[in-house]
Amino acid sequence: MYTRYLRERGFSLIEMLIVVAIIGVLASVIMPAMNEAREKAKVAATLSELDGIMSAMTLLYNDTGYYPNGAADYCRTTLPSGNEVNLSLATSSLTANGNGLTGWNGPYFTGLIDKWGTPYYLDEDYQCYASTRGCKGLSDTGADSKVLVSCGPNQAVSGGSCDYDGDNIVLKLCD
Repeated sequence: MYTRYLRERGFSLIEMLIVVAIIGVLASVIMPAMNEAREKAKVAATLSELDGIMSAMTLLYNDTGYYPNGAADYCRTTLPSGNEVNLSLATSSLTANGNGLTGWNGPYFTGLIDKWGTPYYLDEDYQCYASTRGCKGLSDTGADSKVLVSCGPNQAVSGGSCDYDGDNIVLKLCD
């Protein structure tokens, strides 16, 4: 009678260790797949936000006659130096009327920070790489493109804009 009572008490230490080991193996297989899916979701959300920013730029232009670059055209051919515009700043006029524009009826967009914590930019002389998401497979030919850009997962920023690398996510506005 006494031995029967001991067997019915619960799990042995070995059984518990086996269960913990199985859970550990399953977690090590599932976590990388979940991280990859999470990263793909961030990229998709960023592309969607870039479309929204383009719409906000159109609304800004319709109200004021100017785009965030301070010009009447974001596809201008003559570019000033430092033509990269940090869209999260008030001077872009998307979040606040930082330039005192007549007819401003914003804010046109809020949260101009990408999923990795860096600002979105309007870059009028962007160099596309074949691997850059949004460049539609174009290689770096030396031709400048007008784009909205997120610095991507590596968050590489220097000189007031995203570093030109294949990690960026862009929306081409015009060539």
